[in-house]
Amino acid sequence: MKKYFLTILFALTSLLIYAQRSSDWSFSIEGKEKQIFTHAFTGISVLETTKFYYGIDPVNKKPLWKIKKDATNEALNTASNISDMAGADVGLSAFAKKSWDPIPNSPLVSIDQQIVNVSTGEILVPAGSYKEVLKSNFLSAAYSTILEVVTEDNQRKVYNIDLNTKKVAWQKDLGKYSTTSQLMNKTSSIPSVALVPKTTKNGDIIYKEKKELILFDGKTGQEKWRFICSPGSFFLNNAEDIVVVVEAPSGFKSTTSVNPKLSKKIIAVDLSNGKPLWKKSLKLDDNFRSAQNVNDEEFLVNYGSGINIFDFKTGEQRWKKGFKANNVKTINQKPNDELEVFYANKIMMVSAKDGDELWKKPIKFDMDEDIEGGVIKREYEQGILMVHGRGVGFYNKETGKKKWFAKVETDKVAFNNSKNIVAVLDKKKLYLFNPNKVEKKLEKLKLDIEKPKEMLGFEVLSNGYFLTGMQEYLRLDDKGNVLGQGYYKQLTSDRLLKAALTTTAMTTSVLGARGEVDDIEFGVFMSPENAEKVADISDSAFDALDKLKKESELHGTAETDGKNIYFMEGTKTEAGDLLQFVKVNKESGKEEDRMEVGSNRKVVYKIELKQGILFAVVDGKLCAYNLD
Repeated sequence: MKKYFLTILFALTSLLIYAQRSSDWSFSIEGKEKQIFTHAFTGISVLETTKFYYGIDPVNKKPLWKIKKDATNEALNTASNISDMAGADVGLSAFAKKSWDPIPNSPLVSIDQQIVNVSTGEILVPAGSYKEVLKSNFLSAAYSTILEVVTEDNQRKVYNIDLNTKKVAWQKDLGKYSTTSQLMNKTSSIPSVALVPKTTKNGDIIYKEKKELILFDGKTGQEKWRFICSPGSFFLNNAEDIVVVVEAPSGFKSTTSVNPKLSKKIIAVDLSNGKPLWKKSLKLDDNFRSAQNVNDEEFLVNYGSGINIFDFKTGEQRWKKGFKANNVKTINQKPNDELEVFYANKIMMVSAKDGDELWKKPIKFDMDEDIEGGVIKREYEQGILMVHGRGVGFYNKETGKKKWFAKVETDKVAFNNSKNIVAVLDKKKLYLFNPNKVEKKLEKLKLDIEKPKEMLGFEVLSNGYFLTGMQEYLRLDDKGNVLGQGYYKQLTSDRLLKAALTTTAMTTSVLGARGEVDDIEFGVFMSPENAEKVADISDSAFDALDKLKKESELHGTAETDGKNIYFMEGTKTEAGDLLQFVKVNKESGKEEDRMEVGSNRKVVYKIELKQGILFAVVDGKLCAYNLD
């Protein structure tokens, strides 16, 4: 590998400086090169020039597809960027539109106001059909993506794209509206589950439209009914013939927080006709927080200061139970009709039949009662781990007695499930531990981390750990001693854009939070709040996303072995700018190779680790150099 590595780097260096060496394969391009990047979901490499986007096919060694850019929009974006750099805002940005806009969790991208399948280059929605994509949702049960767009004259449309066929199944006009508020409601990389469209067992789709719910025929898009109800959240019964709606307060934005505050009002709708099912709506004692189906006939509501169980068909209250702390966090259903209620700093087991407490007294944890926000609660062999904004604690399962507690700012936490290893990052301090093996005190490692906020995750190796950041790495032994460390700064206007690492595959994909990355279990750092959002996504949704991701990927002829990691570094020297390509061995934590790759920071190139290829633009050609 080292021999080939040096050969390729030497070839690249020669090409960039003298243009004397030939690539393994290449193809001609049109327009001035701008950047090479990786589409996060499919892993497909894309070259952007001033005239085209090119999908790159490493298998057949040619363009996978080629899509012409909108010349007017390209000119506006270029002029806007120039005016911004000059510090003169002439208002061009108001007219320029986003040229490349990926649709989260899908192989779809909006390219100059047309929907394109990145895997094939096929245009699914032609240019001129819309002005902007407002929001998108992946429907795992229907295996489709729902897009809401707005046209130049502010007409709103919904497109249902069948991900089996990668075709538009149907489209539907929603009417006119002002885009200002809706633009604040675009979906994030970790989707909010409260208002995601729901698919019924018949394949129909329940969709929130302003202050209404709409039931679309899943096959044709025909509107079956509309119901005015100001939905803030909604869910189905097990039979999927009733939808329960929690109304939103005025000014509600579905993605402004992890747990948005909803109203006290709950109503039910008959899916067969869109009519109210109950004689009157329910009013909780406090604002709605969450709900879950208890069985085919009943559902449970958590409103913070207590829980209620209601009948789906009649809305009748079966029982109600209050909790003094006014901070019910989670309710987990257990065997034998038992409910484990986690409120404030206590856990009580409650009967799902009548609400009676099944224990004489709750398990009280030695932690603050008033903790708000995300709380990660994970059970281990020797106790229960709690991670929240005020710290990390480990508690006895039976008594709740504190075994140990560390007061840390838990901005980032990651879990490696196979080895029971937890990593908590508090600025430049790292807590790396197996909860079962910590006796009295959580030991911290004081590390000289350059960019703690840019740390992505960690891997458990055979004899230690490897922490990965966007521009740095740390190799630790099994006791936390630093065996190797590196930080690779880049020049301000580098076209590299931190692209040597495929960071989007680790950060934007929710799959990384539960699964494996390249067959190596990779603990992904995230906040307790985001961890709660990930936990809300069902296993079936993850399975569907995983299936879609695998079938959308374009695999090259080479796959890296995961033993190495690559960085690009740009520095200023007396002789001028210096760009270097660095290879680091994860096991040793040491640099294995470092090679100069020219002095022009504007040179466009990209390392694709999964494909085992280095791409570079040289003399009007996209050139590929095999790393293996």
